[in-house]
Amino acid sequence: MKQANYISMLSDSCFKYLFKKEEFRPFFEDIIKYITGIDIKGYHLVDNELNIGNNKRKDYRLDILLEKDNHLISIEM
Repeated sequence: MKQANYISMLSDSCFKYLFKKEEFRPFFEDIIKYITGIDIKGYHLVDNELNIGNNKRKDYRLDILLEKDNHLISIEM
């Protein structure tokens, strides 16, 4: 029997890819609100490729950065 292949939802790249898709956004909004109590509806996605670490190497990138009015939310998987 062939073993099924899957990509973990805990993978940074999988999470970022799916979060950016409009059809999956409501799923993540509901899950994040359920787990954290934070409602992210109405927030828009800011460039998630911002470097947050070593300025010489672009290897510490944000997973998800959301903004609404003067509020920022950073989500790290």
